[in-house]
Amino acid sequence: MNIEIKNNSMPANFQEIQSFEEEWNIELPDDYKEFLLKTDGGNPTIRRFQTLDKKITSSLTSILPFTKEVHKNVQNVFLAFHNNHIIPDNFLIIGEDPIDNKICLSLSGEDAGAVYYWSLDMEDIYEEEYEPSNTHFSLISYSFEDFIKSLKDK
Repeated sequence: MNIEIKNNSMPANFQEIQSFEEEWNIELPDDYKEFLLKTDGGNPTIRRFQTLDKKITSSLTSILPFTKEVHKNVQNVFLAFHNNHIIPDNFLIIGEDPIDNKICLSLSGEDAGAVYYWSLDMEDIYEEEYEPSNTHFSLISYSFEDFIKSLKDK
């Protein structure tokens, strides 16, 4: 999984990842953990992607760092979206595109480990009676490693 990342922080700490998994009773995919332990997020230099149905093309502007040393990190975003019941429980936000749509990992179910594009501009997350659903999620790849390998220059 070779990808050049700019503005990355120090690699994630194994104990911090393990504590997060235990606290929330989740298991992060091995390929994603491997990435965090080497790079811990940042801005990829190659970043164009397309959903598998080819309906959406966008750019991965940032992969959220895991470490709490950075304000906007995977753990803080997880807490904000899950505590406010904005995202289905099986999804973890790991990145963003230029207009703040989210790149998510599925953490459980038949598609565990798959990477999805979440189109927030299609959601009414600020409505009082908002219920999280999988409606505006589009499959990008079946694994984090495949997602990284699929990124293109243009």
